[in-house]
Amino acid sequence: MIRVKRNSIAAAKRRRPYLLLGLLLCLVAVGCGQKGFPRITQQAPPPQIKDAHAEVQPRGVEITWTMPDEVAAKTKGRFYQFVLQKAEVTWDRRNCLDCPASFQDKQVIDPLRPEPAYKRGRRFSWIDSNIQKERAYRYQIAIRDDQGRILSVSNGVAVKVLPVPGAPAKVTATTDKQGIMVRWQKPGKEKEQAGAANQAQLKYLLERSPSGKEAKWESISPVPIEGLEFLDSTVASDQNYDYRVTAVLIFEDSNIRGEPSTVNRAQAPDTLTPPPPQSVWVVPSKGHLEVHWLESEGKVQGYHVYRRQGKEITRLTAKPLDRPPFVDQAAQKNETYFYAVSAVSPGPDSREGLLSKWSEIRNVFF
Repeated sequence: MIRVKRNSIAAAKRRRPYLLLGLLLCLVAVGCGQKGFPRITQQAPPPQIKDAHAEVQPRGVEITWTMPDEVAAKTKGRFYQFVLQKAEVTWDRRNCLDCPASFQDKQVIDPLRPEPAYKRGRRFSWIDSNIQKERAYRYQIAIRDDQGRILSVSNGVAVKVLPVPGAPAKVTATTDKQGIMVRWQKPGKEKEQAGAANQAQLKYLLERSPSGKEAKWESISPVPIEGLEFLDSTVASDQNYDYRVTAVLIFEDSNIRGEPSTVNRAQAPDTLTPPPPQSVWVVPSKGHLEVHWLESEGKVQGYHVYRRQGKEITRLTAKPLDRPPFVDQAAQKNETYFYAVSAVSPGPDSREGLLSKWSEIRNVFF
């Protein structure tokens, strides 16, 4: 009996390494099993239009929107279409945003061949001419893929249709010591407006474009103008400009735009300081910050660059720079800065104009 017991003990000792090895393999297998669980992947949200806008104009209701990044990039070879959808709302419920509306597809737009829509850059516009006066309409833009599936729907927009106003009368633009003075008169006599049109407020939109070039109209008033004149003091010295004035009826939350009136070749005085750059942006580069800007119109000797941190404003240029960019090598890491640029007129006076809008950046380095 004793011999058997000793043999059993010896056999157990011989098996011990194998038991330990088996236990180790089991633990490894369990650990690998835990690491092998499938990961939950998050799908990117579908492309969506978020800036749809609608406005009544003489040819109908103009719908405008911007093409989303995913549609512009045609992600993974997919192709998309814009589907413009429209719903008519009864006039008495025109302000009821919670009331149900029955949308119907009215137009399908291919971003690559946008006709009958108009495309400029990534901005699209389409005009719905099938409208009636004193009717309310809602619009939304769906994006669908190449298999016909609706992926998303844009923000909804609503309009109330009233008769469009006439063109402003007797528009003039004259040289003033401080810029160009634009004046106009109310649209000529029209048929008496009835109903809701009597409640609308008449205002004006004013736009400007350099003379003698392809028209590039830009708004020079941040909001519609209530009066009948406007002093444009943001022009470049001794330059010529065209102006157009458009009457717009503002009814509740809808704009009803009429036909514009235009006046050409108004000359700015030669005593003005140059206008500031319209756009300023800052780019991190190799441990410093580069300040860029769009050059001002007209005659400019150069530019001064300013930096703001907290309440302290510092001019960074000892003499005017001929052109952008300006490299700020004194910017500290992990600090927030604001930059602005001014233009300086040529000649012995070297008069400095107004500052541009401030551009913000946080100088982050890791």
